[in-house]
Amino acid sequence: MDLTAGTRGEILKLLKQRLQVTAPELSRELGLAPNAIRSHLGILEQAGFVEHRWLKQRRGRPVKAYRLAPRSEGLFPRCG
Repeated sequence: MDLTAGTRGEILKLLKQRLQVTAPELSRELGLAPNAIRSHLGILEQAGFVEHRWLKQRRGRPVKAYRLAPRSEGLFPRCG
């Protein structure tokens, strides 16, 4: 199974562009349910392609912000 194809590939591309993003932001961007996005992120995180850190909010609980892990560098060709 290719972990970088389909929705997971789109998630990786968005993380490359934005550097850091939350599951609700990805959900809005890709038009998928937040739980579906979290499922894809969990698989990518277990494979070592993404990592998260907790972001404190002004109100409420902290949220996970996802970014590309060093292992994912090889997924994107270098230009120049």
